Amino acid sequence: MKAIKRWWGQRTKREKSAMVIGALVVGGSYILVIILRPAPTASINVTPLSGENGVTFITNGQDPAWAPDGSSIALSSETDPGRFSIYLAAAGGSEVEFVTEGRAPSWAPDGSQIAFTGEPSSERPGVYIVDLATRTSRFLTDGQQPDWAPDGQHLAFTGHDEGGNPGIYVIDVETLRVSFITDGQQPDWSPDGDRIAFVSQDSGQGAELYVIDLDSSEVTFTTEGDEPSWSPDGSTIAFTGRGDDGPGVFLIRPGGIPVQVAVGQDPTWAPDGEALAYVSGD
Repeated sequence: MKAIKRWWGQRTKREKSAMVIGALVVGGSYILVIILRPAPTASINVTPLSGENGVTFITNGQDPAWAPDGSSIALSSETDPGRFSIYLAAAGGSEVEFVTEGRAPSWAPDGSQIAFTGEPSSERPGVYIVDLATRTSRFLTDGQQPDWAPDGQHLAFTGHDEGGNPGIYVIDVETLRVSFITDGQQPDWSPDGDRIAFVSQDSGQGAELYVIDLDSSEVTFTTEGDEPSWSPDGSTIAFTGRGDDGPGVFLIRPGGIPVQVAVGQDPTWAPDGEALAYVSGD
C-alpha cells in the first residue's frame, strides 16, 4: 500500500482523470487494475493579465515553468506512455529543444540550471539538477516536485515518510542536507524566501492551499485548490481550482477571494508579472 500511495501521489490531475482503477481478488490477494483512457492533448498557452485580449499557443506539453529572463518556458512532454522528457520552448512559441528525461521542471534563479523530477525509468528516480550549459544531470535526493528557493542554494520538494505520506522538505543543493518543513506536497517558494505555498489533502475536503511562514512555522489556510504559483512581487498566488467549465486558473491574494482568469490548470507566472502560462486540454 505504501508504494501505491506514493505512486498515486506522483500522478498529475490529467493522469488521474485518464485512469479507471479497480481491484481483483486472486487467490486471496488483491491485484490493482489500471485502465488508461484516451486523454485530451495537453497544450501550453499564455494569457496576458493586463487587460489585453487573446491567448497565445506555445506548444503541446505540461508542467510549464517560465525562465527567469522571460525568454523561454521549460515544460515536460510525454514521449512514450508514462515516460516524460523536459524541453525548452521560446516564450513566443516555436520549435522545442530537448533538455533531458524527466518532468516538473523548476528554474534556478540565475537561469543556469533546472531542477526536475527524474523518471521512474531512470537509474534512480528522484530530484535532479541539470546544468543547461553542459546538459549534465546530478542526483540530489529521493522525492519529486522540486522548487528553487530565491537564494539559489536550496530546493523545496515533496518527499514521503516511511508510511508513504507526503511532506514538504528542503535540501541544500551543495551539502545535500535535508530538513522537514511540514506535511503536504507541491511546494512553491515565495519570492522573498520567507514563505512556501503548498497543498494538503488531510482534511478530507479535497486539495487545499496553505502558506507556511518559515520563521514562525505558522500555517495559514488560503483556499481550495492546488498547483500554487507565487507572483513575482509575492502579492498573489495563481493556482488550479474548480471552475464552471472544469479546471480553471485562479488568482488569490492571501485573505482575499479567488478570481478565475483562464480555463486550464498548472499556472506559472511570467517574470514581469504581466502574463501566465498554463496547461489546457483540447
